[in-house]
Amino acid sequence: MTSEFSTSKLGTCYERKFILKYDVEYHNILRTMRRKNGNKNCADCNSKDNSWCSVNIGVFLCINCAQIHRGVGTHISKVKSCMGTYLWHPDELEQMKTIGNDNASKIYGGFRNDGQKPNTRWVIQKYSK
Repeated sequence: MTSEFSTSKLGTCYERKFILKYDVEYHNILRTMRRKNGNKNCADCNSKDNSWCSVNIGVFLCINCAQIHRGVGTHISKVKSCMGTYLWHPDELEQMKTIGNDNASKIYGGFRNDGQKPNTRWVIQKYSK
């Protein structure tokens, strides 16, 4: 039996039928956002993959950095795929539209550019300000 409601990673509860109705549209919006210049690359390592997000932080990430974000805990980062495997909610889309990689870079600092790959410690330091 499926629930009548779906809760976003940001904690807002929606009617499941509403979320299912807009699933394709929301993924199209995400695809458009991922193509924007400021979001084209991973927010942490600058790789060309941006198929994952940290919904609460509002950044697009590569799969490798998304794995690091998963490991730091949901009190810092709430990770979600952009590739159609997850249902997206209006508040999550709004967070991604409002922040995005360019704005997050101004808030938290840019991608790691010291020749090292991002790691757990670096992600925690960057995003737990």
